[in-house]
Amino acid sequence: MTSMTKASSVDEMKEIEERQEKRGTWWPVKDLDGSRSAIITCPGCGQTHSLCGRWKVSSDGSVSPSVDHSQPIVKTDGSVIRDCLFHDHVKLEGWIA
Repeated sequence: MTSMTKASSVDEMKEIEERQEKRGTWWPVKDLDGSRSAIITCPGCGQTHSLCGRWKVSSDGSVSPSVDHSQPIVKTDGSVIRDCLFHDHVKLEGWIA
């Protein structure tokens, strides 16, 4: 299981997204239905990713199903946008139910 560290502010999340140097962090958000969710930075490639919709976060911060970022995204011209091997169960450290 991969543990993820809570970012201290929205500004920190923006900085993380821009520089992609602090991987494995998360920021709390509200899903469309009003439930609590999170935006994470992939521990493998540093790209931001929303857990809204498909993923659920339990009271202890465990995310299900597993976060799979291992499939490459290929543009129509054949160039690869993302090539990341991360696929694991994650736990959001500091998640408060």
